[in-house]
Amino acid sequence: MSLGKKTINGSLLLLFGKVIQKSLGIISMLVLARFLTPEDFGIVAMATITAFFFDVIGETGTPQYIAQKETITSEDVNTAWTLNLIFKAACFILFIFAIPLISAYSENELIEPVLYCISLVIPLGALISPGLIVQSRNLNYKPITKLSIIEKLVSICVTIPLAILLESYWAMVIGMIASYTLKLLISYLVAPWPVRLCFQNIKAQWKFSKWVLGQGIIGFSRSEADSFLTTRLFGIDILGGFNLMKNISTLPANEIIRPIVNPLLPAFSRLKNEPERLAYQFTNCLVIIMLMSSIIVGYIYFFHDTLIRLAFDEKWWEFSPLLGTLSLIIVTFSISEVIVRLLLSKGLTKVSFVFSTITLAVLLLALLGVEYSSIVDFAKARVAIAYLSCLVLLGYAYYLLKKSGLFFVISSTIISLCAFFAGKITRELIDAVSLNIVLEFFGSGILYVVIYLALLLLVLVTLWKIPSVQQRALYFISLFKQLVKKEHMP
Repeated sequence: MSLGKKTINGSLLLLFGKVIQKSLGIISMLVLARFLTPEDFGIVAMATITAFFFDVIGETGTPQYIAQKETITSEDVNTAWTLNLIFKAACFILFIFAIPLISAYSENELIEPVLYCISLVIPLGALISPGLIVQSRNLNYKPITKLSIIEKLVSICVTIPLAILLESYWAMVIGMIASYTLKLLISYLVAPWPVRLCFQNIKAQWKFSKWVLGQGIIGFSRSEADSFLTTRLFGIDILGGFNLMKNISTLPANEIIRPIVNPLLPAFSRLKNEPERLAYQFTNCLVIIMLMSSIIVGYIYFFHDTLIRLAFDEKWWEFSPLLGTLSLIIVTFSISEVIVRLLLSKGLTKVSFVFSTITLAVLLLALLGVEYSSIVDFAKARVAIAYLSCLVLLGYAYYLLKKSGLFFVISSTIISLCAFFAGKITRELIDAVSLNIVLEFFGSGILYVVIYLALLLLVLVTLWKIPSVQQRALYFISLFKQLVKKEHMP
């Protein structure tokens, strides 16, 4: 089998596994929300955020190190596994000593025993077979996909029955430990590897790992700082609602936008020596991503209450405004994904790291330096900081390209206005009639998309005589035709 075909087959297999895993995860989340309270979710959220933070501190980038080497030996793999194990063991011990402090910070006495149990995910994850990384390097994704699906099924089969019986956060804790334990055991069955402690070339591994380590810590801190602060400012029950709404709001970005970004951007590296074409391709990618993200955000922002009432029971309805506010971050996440790929294509990994560090500092200062009357106001501040950071990053990207970003700024403004007015009009029309929640969901969704596309078409017709608009519109149409043609190819 050729490398190209093997890569495509592997990607499709991974995509299949991810779809199954994510679908099972959504089902599990919806069922658990029926039997558990926001406080239950808050306790588990606080415990997992802190445990995963210490886990990230010990992440030495073993998969990336093995993947980037031209040839590997068993010593390379075992050295990477050993270094990772040493760091994870140190982080596990550090976490155990930090648990009383974390418990005091949360001001909730129930969280301490949960933290001790959740801490087990660190050593369990560190001991997983490195054979999985080798299989991934060899583009053999079958064992990885099999393991991910089994892991999620076990988690659901343990967690949901326990949640029904106990109606307690311990259902999620036990389910998580069971999932990690089985993952460890099965990893040596689907991807066996004769592990042993090895310190050969450990300096070379560490030289590579230190940047991965730093980026992982900063990236995780940026993504979870708001959740961690929510506990202190508003309490553990509010954290449960905030974290659940945040996870729902990130689903479109992770499961729709990110897969769209991946096939659009391989040209960046090939075009890095052709600045004109690179700038053109970069702006096109941004516009496409803006079109996709704005249609999602517009609907969630205006119909967050419909989505929450459809999926959850009454105890979660009060958190629906959070979903509407946090959904706005989808736009900044999507644009930042494209910009970071551009920076990586130019080899500017340190720039990305420094920017992430600065934005984390600004985020912490802004969220800690102001008193917020409600969790929604807190979320609005979080969104504002995300947009400000994204604008700075966007300006730097166009500075690197030595081009003006005016076309994208105007385009994104028009696209955002179309999404806003489509949502506003649809909301008014839906409110004028009385529908049950299911009909409201389907009716509002269809009507919103139709109005959004109609407004975009109206704008396009109005601006058609502008050469840059016409040129890019024709490019997008040709791209769409190519994608449709590929879909229908045998």
